[in-house]
Amino acid sequence: MKTSLGPAALSAVLSLAVVGLAGCGDDEPTAVPDPAPTRTSTSSSDEPDEAAPEQAITVEGPADLVRIFTEKEVAQLPAGTPTVADDGTELSAQLLERDGKDLLQVQDGTEVMTATIPEDSDTPYLLDVQLELGQAGAGWIVGHEGGDSTRLQVYVVRDGELVAARTSGGDPDLGGGFTADGGSRTTWFSEAGGPWTRVATGKPDQYRLYRWAVSGPGEGGGTDDLAPLLRAEDLGTACMAESATSIVVRRC
Repeated sequence: MKTSLGPAALSAVLSLAVVGLAGCGDDEPTAVPDPAPTRTSTSSSDEPDEAAPEQAITVEGPADLVRIFTEKEVAQLPAGTPTVADDGTELSAQLLERDGKDLLQVQDGTEVMTATIPEDSDTPYLLDVQLELGQAGAGWIVGHEGGDSTRLQVYVVRDGELVAARTSGGDPDLGGGFTADGGSRTTWFSEAGGPWTRVATGKPDQYRLYRWAVSGPGEGGGTDDLAPLLRAEDLGTACMAESATSIVVRRC
């Protein structure tokens, strides 16, 4: 399932400490296949219809932007299906339903921590990704689909408890949908990590690009505040032109 989080649905990695736009030179344009499937055509002859081979969408542009905009598939896990850490540890997370409440449970060996998911009309799901947040530890993302928007919440372990990272005023929402002025907001994961969010600026094909991180003790200026803060780092603007077979990205 594609996990790019656009206006219609979650169509959206592991490390938030990834390379951004700053400090990049003039890279030679590159092109890599995007894992997203494309439309398939069928035969119009009298013979039985057969799906044509899928054609991979390519992402073209400077190498750093190609890595960011080449989306990575991340599964949506229902309640009862755990994540599996890819670092060889016993750390895992899963959603549970208990006494009419939705819970996120994280297990590290014999240690178990839970957090209650706020009541919502939409059934939550867990993204099959474990965020590596440096000194802030690991993180997990719970999503909700609601009409034409997607809302995502990051949970981290702090002082022995599983808690939701609070957001900072002025940052875009982590998720997908529409902005107050009618522009689009999309979040995704890529080969360069993530999550990333792009917000339409109002100019044709131009987006403001953000990279997300969670603050922790000793990070972000040496704060001792144990309350995790989800921050969006503004990486400037990028332009993206899409067609049926390719995505062309550039700095603009």
